[in-house]
Amino acid sequence: MLPLLDLILLAIFLTFVASVGANTNEAEAKTLINEYNTEMAKALNELALKAWESQINVEEESKYKDLIKQDIKVAKFKREMRDRALTFDASAMGPDIQRQLAKLKDIGVAAQTNETAVQEKNDWGSDMDSLRKCKDKGAVGRQVGEIMKKHFTDYVKLSNDAIKLSGHNDLGAYWRSQYGISNLEEEAKRLYKEILPLYRQLHTYVRTRLIEFWGSSNFPHSGQIPESIL
Repeated sequence: MLPLLDLILLAIFLTFVASVGANTNEAEAKTLINEYNTEMAKALNELALKAWESQINVEEESKYKDLIKQDIKVAKFKREMRDRALTFDASAMGPDIQRQLAKLKDIGVAAQTNETAVQEKNDWGSDMDSLRKCKDKGAVGRQVGEIMKKHFTDYVKLSNDAIKLSGHNDLGAYWRSQYGISNLEEEAKRLYKEILPLYRQLHTYVRTRLIEFWGSSNFPHSGQIPESIL
C-alpha cells in the first residue's frame, strides 16, 4: 500500500486534473475575463510608469530594478490567470468567450518560472540599460555592439525556451500567432505586392520634392532618400 502522504498527494493531483477543463459555466468565464481585463490594465499601467521612470532617471539603478520587479509581478499574474482559465471547457461557449479564454491561456514568455533563466535575461537587460549613463555616444555605440555580440544568441535561446512552455515552436511563431490567422506570412507577402506600386509612387514623389528643396547633390543616384534629410 502507498504511504498516507503519497495517497494525499495523489488525491490532490487527481482533483486538480479533474478540474482542468471541466467548468462549462459561461457566466463564470465572463467574470474571470472581466477580472483579468481590469487587473491587467492596472498592472500594465504600472509597468508603463516604471518603464518611464527608468528612462528618465538614468542615474538611478533602482528605477530599472523597480521595472524588473513589476515585470515579474505581471508575469506571475498572467500565470495565475492562465491556471484559472485552464479550468474551463469553452467548447460550448460563444466564440468571443472562446477567443478571450484562449488568450488568457497563452501567456507567452511569462510561462517561464525558472528563476535562473529569468535572472539571466534581466541581467542582460541591465547591461544594456547601464549604457544610457555614458555621455560618449560613440562609445555607447561600440559597447552596445559588444553586449549584443556577447548576449544576443543567449537572449534568443532564453526567449525560445520560455515560449516553448506556452506551446510555440519559437518566439517568432508566437508573435505570428497573435494575428489570429494561419497563413500570416503568405498574407503579408500578398499585401506587400499589392501596396508596392503605391509605395514606389509615393517614394518617387517625396524624393522629387525633397530634391527641389535640398538640391540633387545631396541625393545618391541609387534612388534612396538620405536618412539625414528625413
